[in-house]
Amino acid sequence: MDKTAAFRPRHTRRSPRLVFALLCAALPVLMLLSVLWGRYPVTLMEFWVWFRTLAAPADATVYHVIADIRLPRIAAAVVVGMALSAAGSAYQGVFRNPMVSPDILGASAGAGFGASLAILWGWPAFWVQQLSFGFGLAAVAATGTLSSFASSRGSKTLVLILSGMVVAAMFNAMISIAK
Repeated sequence: MDKTAAFRPRHTRRSPRLVFALLCAALPVLMLLSVLWGRYPVTLMEFWVWFRTLAAPADATVYHVIADIRLPRIAAAVVVGMALSAAGSAYQGVFRNPMVSPDILGASAGAGFGASLAILWGWPAFWVQQLSFGFGLAAVAATGTLSSFASSRGSKTLVLILSGMVVAAMFNAMISIAK
């Protein structure tokens, strides 16, 4: 008998469908807890009264806390989380690598440069976000263009990654100049 068998970890493989089902069940529970918990506490009964009537109860503060502050934030968090997971899945599918990040195509450096320009020029937060998004897209487009010129032979994925590193280095240098 193998004496080290007792010390080997037992790996139990969980079904991906079970994990997905548990995460889908956890989302509404966490959303409800997010509505109830906060600086201004809302009881489950107050939330239930608001949910049934969807109108302002006797205490208008509860209505404003739920309808104007917490629900929009929760909805934005769920939508942003779904968008980030879709983008991460797309990156993982393209590069066939579970450890891929937005840095590979230079998107993070381009977005950082766009944000630093808008901040440097004193623009409001809306334009900081817009310039950040635009320069992130421009960085990915520059990576794609550069890799299409350089990928006449060899691995196209490797050339794309190296092009992303070049574009990221260029945008990081421009961030340093802006500083």
